[in-house]
Amino acid sequence: MVHSAIAAVVVGSLSQRWARTTLILVGVLLITVALLPANQAGLGFLMVLWLIAGAGQTCVNVSAQTLIADRTPTDAQGRVYGAQFAWSHLWWVFAYPLAGWLGIHFREVEFLYGGLLGLVLLALVQLILSPRKHESQLESLSHEHEHFHDGQHQHDHHPGILVSEPHIHPHHHTASSSTGNSLP
Repeated sequence: MVHSAIAAVVVGSLSQRWARTTLILVGVLLITVALLPANQAGLGFLMVLWLIAGAGQTCVNVSAQTLIADRTPTDAQGRVYGAQFAWSHLWWVFAYPLAGWLGIHFREVEFLYGGLLGLVLLALVQLILSPRKHESQLESLSHEHEHFHDGQHQHDHHPGILVSEPHIHPHHHTASSSTGNSLP
């Protein structure tokens, strides 16, 4: 528990300098790399690896939850948190049987093979999904700023917002050009 608390404080300070998606990547790397030498580790070194993996898990969890809070309207956050929880736990359906199979068939190197498989999956996700590209698109398409309404700027509001007064709320733009690269 103490290592998770320390990691959460470190993640909080690092999030001021690093993107949250970078912190998630660092966390995944810490978890995966901590598995690689586990078969050969004595108890003392195994405890160090456990601390490293726990710090990695904290990096992933705190950063993912913060991303959801930052990028989801308040009224939808409960559903999004629930979906993220279900999605993350779905992977246990694959991980537990795989861990058992590796443990039965590769008794002396199951952690090494599991860690290597994790690194391969991480590399594939990075190559296929390209999170940095999608993140920059999201940041350019969704933003918040103070504005007021005139003849050129009209849209619906939640009840209680006076359109005659300057106000703040999220704006979500879609690409308008034929190439899809410009914003209105």
